[in-house]
Amino acid sequence: MQLPNDAEGQHWGLTVDGQLVSVISLFSDGPVVQFRKFATDPAHQGQGYGSALLRQVLQLARQTGARQVWCHARQTAVGFYQKLGLAVAGEPFQRDGLAYVRMEVNWPVEAAYSIE
Repeated sequence: MQLPNDAEGQHWGLTVDGQLVSVISLFSDGPVVQFRKFATDPAHQGQGYGSALLRQVLQLARQTGARQVWCHARQTAVGFYQKLGLAVAGEPFQRDGLAYVRMEVNWPVEAAYSIE
């Protein structure tokens, strides 16, 4: 699936034995990052590949200064995202006949301390 602003994103994939099995795209607006197009090949679902990829991408986003990562999650996937640290942040909505909800994870700005 290609979207008009794909060139602005970072696109990540996880391979198993040379085969691409899971993908995710990140779109940054300063310290706020949205992930979209997160998918795992149906033949490889339920084996932890998607979870591993999302964990890695969340860690990378945090290490590079993101303060929030969010997505529009299918209502049926809320539990999956909650296990990975995201929380529901809004009311459900419909798109193309499917129920979605915004989910996000937020990290505080780390305070700088000085000893005088």
